[in-house]
Amino acid sequence: MAALDCLKLAIRNYHDSGTIAIIDVPFANLAVFLDRHGRHDSAATIVWSAFSPITTVTIPELKSVISHLREALGDETYESLAGKGAAMTTSTMVAYAYDQIEQAGEELNAVAKYDIRESKLCLGDGAAYDGHRRPALTRY
Repeated sequence: MAALDCLKLAIRNYHDSGTIAIIDVPFANLAVFLDRHGRHDSAATIVWSAFSPITTVTIPELKSVISHLREALGDETYESLAGKGAAMTTSTMVAYAYDQIEQAGEELNAVAKYDIRESKLCLGDGAAYDGHRRPALTRY
């Protein structure tokens, strides 16, 4: 979640200040994040517009992310999505990135809530964890 907040802040700061020459860096980092979290369509839409000499130097895994996206989506789908992203204006890409950050954050929140709610902790005495006491946990 903190990573998404940082990316959103970086995108906002670069866009608001008119520093669009290096706004590719947070876009590229977002594409890497989205790819790692299985959001391949979104990553492919962002990645090509973020591909630049600066991002290939500062984010070395970017080339492998592109290869992975091509493999995951197929060349035709990847090219279509990358072309869609490349055709976006900076302002349109910023809005798209914000939307993807919001969606990814909602998914991560849902997973975190599920993991906390559904996890079963076994206490030393075999009792269920009630959230009010902090006994030692038994490892399996």
